[in-house]
Amino acid sequence: MLHSTMGANTQWYFPLSALVSTPSASPRPRELYDRARGIEFLFRLGSSLALSVLQFQPSSSDAFLRPTSAMCTAATWFHRFYMRYSMNDFHRQVYRSSLLKISSSPSWKDVAATCIFLATKTEECGRKLKDVARICQAKVHSTDVNNIPADGKVR
Repeated sequence: MLHSTMGANTQWYFPLSALVSTPSASPRPRELYDRARGIEFLFRLGSSLALSVLQFQPSSSDAFLRPTSAMCTAATWFHRFYMRYSMNDFHRQVYRSSLLKISSSPSWKDVAATCIFLATKTEECGRKLKDVARICQAKVHSTDVNNIPADGKVR
């Protein structure tokens, strides 16, 4: 019985060698760079949503933000998503002005925000979709979250 359920879960375990055959057609160093940028954005988004914990070093007075299980879960889902879909299909968006998108295809920032939102639900530290969307929009446009209307509508 245990063996049959293990087989269903192995579709999500990827050896390091699997990075050689991802669906992306971009060169491997470029894909790894874009993945790293996506995870960095995801962690910045998570920190803004108060999903990190301030931890102090016992041997010094230094403190750092440690990611919570929700941020780690989101990062795992982000990588799993790009093991099934191409980075080229869900890549960068081109912005004409600070708030108007030209491209309608999702970007890796959208994928990262989606992963954060879903991870907060499964790790039981839920955040409202409008809060995730506002903070994501503020990060994408490099503006303060207070400049984004509460209803999210661009005026």
